[in-house]
Amino acid sequence: MLIGYQARRTIEITVSDFSKISKVIDYAMSKGFNGIDDISYKLKDSTKARDEVRLLAVKDAQKKAKSLAEGFNIKLGKVNTVNYNTADYHSHSYRMYKANMVGAEAMSSDGVYAPDDLNFSDTVNVTYSIDD
Repeated sequence: MLIGYQARRTIEITVSDFSKISKVIDYAMSKGFNGIDDISYKLKDSTKARDEVRLLAVKDAQKKAKSLAEGFNIKLGKVNTVNYNTADYHSHSYRMYKANMVGAEAMSSDGVYAPDDLNFSDTVNVTYSIDD
């Protein structure tokens, strides 16, 4: 005996103008969507941001190496090895929208949904020789 079922459909919508996100959400809800589980944000071209983060990671590694060398009263020599790791950037607004209130009118967003932050992460590990 079938008591009920739950169906789920995933769609992806790309909106380039943040000011239109609320209208898209309101439109989807007015057309029968009963929930939005996730809104994620990406850059069209992340090359510049990734380059900046990489440079900051390198400078941070150099600064920390110099500080440690100073603390141990040693002189850094040449760089022996460099290990570089990057992670994908991400930003999600984990706001859940459910339409099981009073209908689509209850879901009117009346606001602009913008990303909290876009986070980029890089790791640079550097091994220096020690000069006498």
